[in-house]
Amino acid sequence: MVENDTQIFKQELVETINKISKMSLSEVKASDVYRAIGVILQDHIGEDWTNTHVKQQDKDVKRMYYISMEFLTGKFTEKNLQYLDLYRVTKEAVEELGFSFEEVLAVENEPGLGNGGLGRLAAAFLDSLASLRLPGHGYGLRYEKGLFKQSIEDGRQVESPDSWLSEIDIWQYKREDAIYEVKLGGTIETANNNGKLEFKHVDYDSIKAEAYDIPILGYRNGVINNLRLWKSSSYEDINLEEFSKGNLRGAYESINRADSITQFLYPDDTNYEGKKLRLEQEYFLVSASVQDIMRKFKKKGLSFDEMSDHIAIHTNDTHPA
Repeated sequence: MVENDTQIFKQELVETINKISKMSLSEVKASDVYRAIGVILQDHIGEDWTNTHVKQQDKDVKRMYYISMEFLTGKFTEKNLQYLDLYRVTKEAVEELGFSFEEVLAVENEPGLGNGGLGRLAAAFLDSLASLRLPGHGYGLRYEKGLFKQSIEDGRQVESPDSWLSEIDIWQYKREDAIYEVKLGGTIETANNNGKLEFKHVDYDSIKAEAYDIPILGYRNGVINNLRLWKSSSYEDINLEEFSKGNLRGAYESINRADSITQFLYPDDTNYEGKKLRLEQEYFLVSASVQDIMRKFKKKGLSFDEMSDHIAIHTNDTHPA
């Protein structure tokens, strides 16, 4: 448990900085301090996160799952320190060690998970659910790049991809136990098996959905719900046969195909390929999320007739694909 005392927090911060950076305070940068704060908060948040999950399980409460193509969350660190009632002691400890607290907070990139009103609504909804102690969790896509970032070069406005993901990320946790297969494309074959009509999905592209969790904190109440983001990746490796032929496009085709799904927030949909990708993004999100929700429900050992008593799924409106 993190102590709400500046001197105790400062001592823990110094010890953590030394441990993870292997450098003296005079050598470390704002990014090292930011990383150390993340390490300290992980234990504190992890305990409340686990307790929230256990309490919701023990009480067998009905859970609401909010599926949205975007979440305009804003930066997490400053808000979460406020919600944990640790903002003052953290700021004082950092500044007493000779660092600018503003520079430390600036290490965090703005998450490229949302753009406008839809994303802000989704993020505010999750925030309110946690603050009201309600069991509501979110599902979204872990876009590698947001819409774009703007800069001025030689007097001209230049737009470039917003590569917001960073190695120094203290709020995303990869979940190795939550990986699902999403089947895109292909055809459906039917067969009559002793009078029973059976369906088989064939010739599809197999995409891996990997889960990354972000804690959604309630305001000073110990409740932490979950925002689960899906990253798309390929089950296949580089095609060595095509690579040896010098066909680099063919060698990386399956990898690029899978990666493209969560590459950009809202790809250009003014052409057929763009519309197709947007639709694939939506299907990928829904398929992975529903598989995850069903896995959790099946663990209860209940009949599917009882599902509506335990699960509610809300889909946020989306821009048309």
